[in-house]
Amino acid sequence: DKFGVASIDEALILRSIGITKSIVLMEGVFDYAELAIAAGQDFELVLHNQEQANWLMQATTNCPSCIWIKIDTGMGRLGFTVQEGDAIYTKIAQSNCGIANLGIMSHFSMAENQSAPTTQAQKQVCMQLMERYQGPCSFVNSAGIFAFKKLHGNVVRPGIALYGISPFANMVGADLGLKPVMTLKSHLIAVKMLQKGHAVGYTASYICPETMPVGIVAIGYGDGYPRCATNGTPFLIKNVLCPLIGKVSMDMLAVDLRPLTVNASIGDEVLIWGNQLPVEKVAQHTNTIAYELLTRVQQRVVFKWI
Repeated sequence: DKFGVASIDEALILRSIGITKSIVLMEGVFDYAELAIAAGQDFELVLHNQEQANWLMQATTNCPSCIWIKIDTGMGRLGFTVQEGDAIYTKIAQSNCGIANLGIMSHFSMAENQSAPTTQAQKQVCMQLMERYQGPCSFVNSAGIFAFKKLHGNVVRPGIALYGISPFANMVGADLGLKPVMTLKSHLIAVKMLQKGHAVGYTASYICPETMPVGIVAIGYGDGYPRCATNGTPFLIKNVLCPLIGKVSMDMLAVDLRPLTVNASIGDEVLIWGNQLPVEKVAQHTNTIAYELLTRVQQRVVFKWI
C-alpha cells in the first residue's frame, strides 16, 4: 500500500502523524531543494519533466530510492512522450544515483468511457509500455481499475473509489459494490410557514406556489456546499427527500418541507449526502461531479473520523 499526495508539504504532514508506509509525490518535487527532503524522508517521486530529471542527475547519491517516470499517453497534462520517457528511463537506469526501483506511470483522461477513441488509443500505448518495461507499472485510476483489469500492473491508483463513489456516469457506488465513506449532515435551524407568493432567498429565485412549510438548514457555500445547486436538489429529512428552494446562501439554505407527513422541528437532522442519499445524485443537480463536492467541504465543518 502507498499514499499518493500532490505536494511534499502533504507528504510531510503524513510523516508527522506517524505514517510509515510509502508516500508517492504525484507531481514530483517543485525545486532542487525538495529533492534532498524527499530522499531523506524516503518519498517516492513521479518524474514528469526534463528539469526534474536534471535535478535528479545533479543529486548523484542523494536520491530517492524509487522513481516513477510519467508518460503522457494522451492526457496532455504531465509527462514525457514515449520516446523521451524511454531515453530518461535508460539514463536513470544506467546512472549511479542509488535508485533501487524505477517504474513507469501514466494516466487515463476518460477511462470511464471505454469505447472513446482517446481511451482506446491510450489503452494500446499503456499495453505496449507494460510489455516493454520490466519494472513496476501504474496506469489505472478508479475507472480504469474496473474497466481495464489487464492494465492493473503493480500499482493501481484509486481516487474517487476510496470514497466509495462511482467514477462512472449514471452509476452510484453501490452499483460497483462500494460503500460511501463520507456522510455530510446538518440540521434545521428554523421552520417557517410562508404564504403563497412569498419569495425565498436571494434574487427571489423561488416563489411559494401555495402556503407551505419551509425549513432553513445550517449549511451554505461558506461550508463548501455549491452555490450553483438548483431548485429541486435533494436533502433527506426524516427519511423523506425534500427539495432545495431558492439560492444557496453563505451559511444556510432553504428546503421545501411539504413532502413530510409529520411536522419538522428545529434541530431535526438533515442529510446532505451519504449512504441513503448518494453524492452522485446531488452532483447531478449541481452541474458538477462528486469529486468536487467531496473535496470542497471546508474546515469550518466539524469532521468526525469513525
